[in-house]
Amino acid sequence: MCWCQISLAGSATAPEYPDAGKCEIAPDWACEILSPSTARVDRVKKLPIYAHAEVPWVWIIDPVEQTLEVKRLTNGQYPDVALHAGDEKVRIEPFTDIENDLSIIWGHDPVIPSREDGQASPGSSG
Repeated sequence: MCWCQISLAGSATAPEYPDAGKCEIAPDWACEILSPSTARVDRVKKLPIYAHAEVPWVWIIDPVEQTLEVKRLTNGQYPDVALHAGDEKVRIEPFTDIENDLSIIWGHDPVIPSREDGQASPGSSG
């Protein structure tokens, strides 16, 4: 048994959320948030467990390096599909319908475009 920080069991594998206190099916997506004390376990130990459980997608977020690795299960392995960094605004598989502002993940103030009248929008730093 291993725990990931975030996982999602969607309609592809579980049309209904289980009543039990634990989920016994593999998630459709898992996200590991690295820390210096867990990075090796997250990469070396957990990825093979996820592959064995056939978790299709894994993200690895490194808040120190400010990177997000996107991995897709292919032939029992997790090759990189994409690598995102910094304050990019990206659509990340498997959730390509949603634009993600990575600056928010890193705790930066997001850049909010100015209004047409030249005034900064509320909450913007520009």
